[in-house]
Amino acid sequence: MSKVFIISAPSGSGKSTLVNELRRAVARLDFSISYTTRPPRGSEQNGREYYFVSRQEFEQKKAAADARKAALNVAQANVRRLEELQGFQKVISPVAGIVTARNIDNGTP
Repeated sequence: MSKVFIISAPSGSGKSTLVNELRRAVARLDFSISYTTRPPRGSEQNGREYYFVSRQEFEQKKAAADARKAALNVAQANVRRLEELQGFQKVISPVAGIVTARNIDNGTP
């Protein structure tokens, strides 16, 4: 099982320094790149430390993510309901480009 570590602190407190040192010291440590509406600082590059986007693009991405999350919730609810009503061995429910499939016998995706 993977572990997730969230590094959160005020701007300028050294989060990037800490993360960079951890990435050098810990094997197989991955890094999630976040979106930000602020301009790059120093030697920061788009797609390396952050994805630098406009406020408008950020709001569009947030709305799209919210829509995907809502669609996934609907798909999962539909799968559960189909399982209850019809006892399918496998249920596949495509909703808004998302496919949810689960093997009812053992609950694995």
